[in-house]
Amino acid sequence: MESAREFEAGPFRVEVAKSHILKSSCEKGKAEGCEAGIEACPVCRFGRELSLPSLPEMVFPRNCLRVVHASGCALEFCALEALRLVDCHQEPLKVAAAEEWGRSREAGLKEAKDVVKPFDWTFSTSYKGTLLPEAGGFEVVQTGERIDYEKLKQPEKIYFYDEVILFEDELADNGTAVLSVKIVSGVDVLRVPW
Repeated sequence: MESAREFEAGPFRVEVAKSHILKSSCEKGKAEGCEAGIEACPVCRFGRELSLPSLPEMVFPRNCLRVVHASGCALEFCALEALRLVDCHQEPLKVAAAEEWGRSREAGLKEAKDVVKPFDWTFSTSYKGTLLPEAGGFEVVQTGERIDYEKLKQPEKIYFYDEVILFEDELADNGTAVLSVKIVSGVDVLRVPW
């Protein structure tokens, strides 16, 4: 089931789309995946376009939050672009019990080290959204402006609220990684990595 919502606030339009999690195999029923050169299903597209040895347990490929200004400038948040920024070459993060666990299994560990591809299995990403090509002539630049925290503390009526989950993983029982985007009243966007 897919759902879509829109909200307008001044010159901004907020578009929210939500759908089901990524399936575990090709949606077109092909064991080898979708053919190259045609429109790939989300499973095959994520597999081809990302260099990760595995994906988070729950990826929401069609979930999207887009903020569009009347001038045409648009900022979008989606799972594929967020996962592109996960480090797929970094040495794996080790949990507190990893060293002791490794000592108790030294015989089989050599074999496992040869198979494991290092990547950031916590799926940490520096993703801050995607400036869409239709933005035409807009560019992101460094600024000295800061968030007015006093203004944020003032109570306001909430006209619109939504949360869009992009992906989630249980981290092999070592915690939870969730990347979601929240929007309140069409002007405040918060990217939340847990």
